[in-house]
Amino acid sequence: MRVWQWVAVVSLVAACDRPVVMTQRGQVGAEPGSVDFGVLSPGGVVRKSVALVNRGEAPVTVSRVALRDGAVGFSVMSSPARLEAGASGALELVFVAPADEGVRSTVLLIDSDAANAPTLEVPLTARVLLANLMDAGVVDAGVLVDAGVLVDAGVVVDAGVVVDAGVVIDAGVVVDAGVVVDAGVVVDAGVVVDAGVVVDAGVIVDAGVIVDAGVVDAGAVVDAGALVDAGVDAGAVDAGPAWTQLAGGDFHTCGLRSDGSIWCWGFPQDGRLGFDAGALDFVATPTLVPPFVPVTQLASGGNTTCARSTTGAVWCWGENLYGQLGDGTVNPSFTPRQVQNLSDAVEVAVGYGFACARRATGTVVCWGKNSQGELGAGSTASTSPTPLAVVGLTQVEQLVAGYSTVCARSGTAAWCWGSNTSGQLGVTGGNRNSPVAMSTLTNVAGIAVGYGHVCSVQTAGTAQCLGHGSSGQLGDGVDTLGSSLTPRQVTGLVDAAEISAGNNHTCARRRNGAIVCWGSSSNGQLGIGITGHSNSPVAVAITDATALDLGADFSCVVRANGDAACWGQNVGGNLGFGAAGLVLAPTVVALPPVTAFGAGGDTSCAVTQGGSVSCGGGHAAGAVGDGTTNHRFSPVAVAGVSGATAVDVHDVHGCAIVANGAVQCWGNNGSGSLGNGSMTGTGPAMVSGLTGVVELAVGAGHTCARIAGQVACWGRNDMGQLGDGSQMARSTPVFIPGLTDAVSVTAGFWHTCIARASGAAWCWGAAVAGQLGNGVSMTPRTTPFVVPFISNAVSVAAGDHFSCARLATNEVRCWGANSFGQLGDASQVDRPNGVMFGINSDAQTLWANGYHTCVKRPSGVIECAGRNNRGELGFGTLQYLASTPTPTPYVGSVAIGNAHLCGLSAGVVRCAGLNDRGQVGDGFDPRVPRRVLRP
Repeated sequence: MRVWQWVAVVSLVAACDRPVVMTQRGQVGAEPGSVDFGVLSPGGVVRKSVALVNRGEAPVTVSRVALRDGAVGFSVMSSPARLEAGASGALELVFVAPADEGVRSTVLLIDSDAANAPTLEVPLTARVLLANLMDAGVVDAGVLVDAGVLVDAGVVVDAGVVVDAGVVIDAGVVVDAGVVVDAGVVVDAGVVVDAGVVVDAGVIVDAGVIVDAGVVDAGAVVDAGALVDAGVDAGAVDAGPAWTQLAGGDFHTCGLRSDGSIWCWGFPQDGRLGFDAGALDFVATPTLVPPFVPVTQLASGGNTTCARSTTGAVWCWGENLYGQLGDGTVNPSFTPRQVQNLSDAVEVAVGYGFACARRATGTVVCWGKNSQGELGAGSTASTSPTPLAVVGLTQVEQLVAGYSTVCARSGTAAWCWGSNTSGQLGVTGGNRNSPVAMSTLTNVAGIAVGYGHVCSVQTAGTAQCLGHGSSGQLGDGVDTLGSSLTPRQVTGLVDAAEISAGNNHTCARRRNGAIVCWGSSSNGQLGIGITGHSNSPVAVAITDATALDLGADFSCVVRANGDAACWGQNVGGNLGFGAAGLVLAPTVVALPPVTAFGAGGDTSCAVTQGGSVSCGGGHAAGAVGDGTTNHRFSPVAVAGVSGATAVDVHDVHGCAIVANGAVQCWGNNGSGSLGNGSMTGTGPAMVSGLTGVVELAVGAGHTCARIAGQVACWGRNDMGQLGDGSQMARSTPVFIPGLTDAVSVTAGFWHTCIARASGAAWCWGAAVAGQLGNGVSMTPRTTPFVVPFISNAVSVAAGDHFSCARLATNEVRCWGANSFGQLGDASQVDRPNGVMFGINSDAQTLWANGYHTCVKRPSGVIECAGRNNRGELGFGTLQYLASTPTPTPYVGSVAIGNAHLCGLSAGVVRCAGLNDRGQVGDGFDPRVPRRVLRP
């Protein structure tokens, strides 16, 4: 170990992925492309002006300036309020250099009101004079630092210039073998990438559309909302050692690089990443697992990862509830632990709660959970924290584990054991605790195991699958209801080299490196930008894969150039490209100025100043309103809706008030939710016979509208939520008999409430959690019921299974389900008789939906109570819940979804929370391949 004392000039250069522009009619750029603050001493201060120019046809306003990557001591002195078309202005910046070596690359973020404009990103460059003792992690093992030059393994860093193997990086420009990257433009062998457009030998990628028979194979369709990342399909500048293998679990991924290092990312809970992430809720970029022994193979499953060392030992880390770490304990570990009594492993496989290894002798051992016979030892013991021998297997050549099923290949034959809940073992009856010969799988060259299905590649390159097939994961071109005990031939696949299975989807690597996938795409795991499912293989825009691995609901490949790409579910950042499917702070949604908005389920909608409606997120039922069942990661217009003044949305449909108080609805119409006299179609459709509507309330399949003092409801009615005395769905509105003085209406998941001018509150529908205020009952109320403890209500709001009323005293009282503290009484106990929301009596406005309740105080502060395990309350953390009203960053007004919240202020919408379906609306789509960052 060496420690050097030194004085050097170190350059920090931050590069943008795309040009610094804003799109649509307003286009703003910063000149120059990066801002150089020059050389600073520790603690030094420098001022710099950045020239901004509006290159578009419309005026724009700079509304906010912030930083990414946490630079120290940066501030903004002034900013132009408005830039007219063609005009320019100056932005004065002040940078205070930190006193240590902790300066990090920084990107300046400038928001503007340009319609549909992304945040403008300006890279900042600073050269900070350091005079510190560098620890072994910075200068170590033969690194020479002298006169401002760092030399290590042929890398020279001097005054902002990096030279490594012929690559020059200076002020954001990269030149490598004829490749030039500058301000987001890539020119390489006739390939031009600029502002998201790729042109290469007739291939055009623009606005998420791919056209080229070589890229979109066999007639596969790539959805117009899908994006193809330039780092995946336009070539990316390499950095660091190549990836050689990826291993995906439930919400985490680990990768092995060519230098033998292990890197993990995703949810860090239970130690599954191999290091203690401290207070971090997720790790969205590959992070080094501290070295322990030389490793040659990785495997992940559930919340556990295992590594096989070069000597044949196996080390595991993460969750250990069932003894799956194999160290003789049931304690989780943030650091690798060696599996006992195993020193000759040649392959390791990990399922949910268990792991197995193939030994050099051709036998197999397993350890961990055994509730479904996963250990294959012929034992009925529920767990084993140390390896047990799988009975009857010899000469095994391949070993694969799925959720609770394990398969082994010897020659061209296969044996499987464990769960048989879907017939995936090819036999009738229950689970098997010892191997079963898979006699119907013939000529097996490779095998894959999912949640309830098993697939194999045959020696000829064809593929077969059996077991659970209702999501199309058998690939036979039909939707198999239930299960198939006999293998189904995968359609159109004749040259497969490798196969891998996730929970309910399957992918194959073809001999030419192309990737095809089939089965469930509920989280975009098929890689083609759509949701739903496909019962036959569809091509992914990857043509040079060398290895393939599927996580539970996501997919990853290693590419020929040493890059890796992943797609699908990204809740914890498990896709590894620097973003997670959770947005922890309210983020601006790219929309024109908004006048009204609504949220519910997994969808967000907004009414623009022109009266159009745009929605993002969505549900398979089509609540996003574009006529499809796809998710939308950026808001899209609801076609055919104009003149809107209000909007509301829930799980399966949305509705808007339009001209003359009429109502239009869209989405699933199986229960008459569109109100147009039909139970088919997706709309938008005009609700029959309604005008003069002043308030809308959309529930999970039903809608109610207030017209003066009357209330009319339509749609789903299985819990009596329409209040007409029946449990029959209605495709046209029915009025609540005798009601003429309603002043507020709200819809929960399966119930409805109103406030009357007299101060009384009425509720009807489901009562399973006491949400009607009449006690807990499994029998729904099909007609209005007077809430006995409310007498002075001025408004009502309902969540999924609870209700609240704002009283004339400005107090709020809530009743019903309280499992996430949404009633605000500092408990998680259901309250059928009602409790006060917090201790204050100054609520000016009340909102409730999903599992959350929010109020606005006279100061303008919005306080919320309820679930926060997806970051939806905007606190910046994944604090599980807030059971008392807690101040949030939201201002103006809020709209509440199932696991996301949005705020509206001055025409701008900001959202936070779960973003796996695009409900936060930041335009980031994980459903198509994106380059895993290479550290």
